[in-house]
Amino acid sequence: MSIKKNFFYNAILSVSQLVLPLVTFPYVTRVLLPKGLGDVNFVDSIVQYLMVVAALGIPLYGTREIARARNSPERLHQIFSELLILHVLLSFGLALLFLVVGFNIKPLRDEFTLCMIGSGLILSNSFVITWFYSGLEEFAYITKVNLIIRILSVIAVFIFIKVPEDKNLYYGVSLATVVTTAGINFYYARNFVVLRLNKFSLKKYFKPLLMLFSLSIFTNAYVLLDSVILGFLKNTIEVGYYTVSMRISKLPISLISSLTIVLIPALSSIGVNNQQTASIINKSFSFTYLFCIPIALGLFTLSPELVHVFAGTDFLASIDSLRILSFIIIPIGTALVCYQVLLPLNKERLMISTAIVGLCTSLGLNFLLVPLFESSGSATASLITEIVVAALLLYYSKKITRIFLPYRTLAHAFLTSLSFIAVRWIVLHISDRPISVIILTVIFSSVIYLLTMIFLFKNEFLKNNVYQVVRKASTFVNSRHKS
Repeated sequence: MSIKKNFFYNAILSVSQLVLPLVTFPYVTRVLLPKGLGDVNFVDSIVQYLMVVAALGIPLYGTREIARARNSPERLHQIFSELLILHVLLSFGLALLFLVVGFNIKPLRDEFTLCMIGSGLILSNSFVITWFYSGLEEFAYITKVNLIIRILSVIAVFIFIKVPEDKNLYYGVSLATVVTTAGINFYYARNFVVLRLNKFSLKKYFKPLLMLFSLSIFTNAYVLLDSVILGFLKNTIEVGYYTVSMRISKLPISLISSLTIVLIPALSSIGVNNQQTASIINKSFSFTYLFCIPIALGLFTLSPELVHVFAGTDFLASIDSLRILSFIIIPIGTALVCYQVLLPLNKERLMISTAIVGLCTSLGLNFLLVPLFESSGSATASLITEIVVAALLLYYSKKITRIFLPYRTLAHAFLTSLSFIAVRWIVLHISDRPISVIILTVIFSSVIYLLTMIFLFKNEFLKNNVYQVVRKASTFVNSRHKS
């Protein structure tokens, strides 16, 4: 399957992972109330961290190694079996440890039912094996299965969650979702591999996995640390404002991460210093900036309306931090493209050192800015940290392979996107309803952006892709008309 199709399927999956929770979020907050939702999130935050520990870097490592072994059946069976066994053993141990700790610590013992559900999540997550299908580039299958199950879970929330006391049931829906996904994925895997429970060796994986595990731990630390510091130095209200702005700003980031996920197996199978690799990376940069820059300016321009629609008037204090975080997609997009270069070439040490620099930068800036600017200080610290990380990754990537930043494309996209501010100003004279302002501004701004980039700045990359979409849509319509 082509990279474009893989990206399309994975983009749908990534967006659904953020959009579907947004569908249930307003309902859940009103039913469970702050106490119920807080209890669930308190336990789940620990569970999610333990999942990262149990994974031990297997999702990234497994995707890469399965991609390399997919044409060698014997090696494929061996790698799959050994990585699965390792993940299950670690997950079982941590799930059991979580139950023991939960039973002996009062805040967790008070919510022990949630802890038991969380332990089930830790263990069942090891059987989801998405890394296996990613390595085989079975993104169509991954998307279809996950999308159907997630939609069913959304329906289940609206059917079964009715009162604050349903918090355990609400968390149970999450467990049912993971268990169902794991069961289907594990059953379908029989078409590709045979699980071998004898003659397996796990010791050889610890060194490469520990590298990716360290990368995951440090990266998660500097990504999540800002909320923790904000809560300690200020209060949870500011954390709430910051959470809303982060949730909105992260929605488009999922599309860029989709490109990274589908390119890792493709680049791993191509090889090291290949001309095709450089071509793919350079096209990735063009796509990233053509997409990220208008999105960043769009989020910045529509911050008041987006906060009003997604969170309500109680969260209007999130507007300033959202305006800052709206630009975070640009350095994150740059970093994700650089990962496409470094990860297939086993440059985990460089990525870990970069993550450590990011962690130190985040710590210093948060302690400096949060006392002065509260949630906006956290947002500023996050943005600067991501810029530092992206700059280092770009430096390392350019030393390894011949990649070029499309500076002209970047400048053209930024200048064109500045027109969005004027578009919103005009739209506000037509309607002041937030949802109307968002829809009209997005439509008019998109048309202006495409026309300007294609006809004024003659951007061939955008022109070719838009023409392909139009041609395929025209062919589809004509075929439907004839039938």
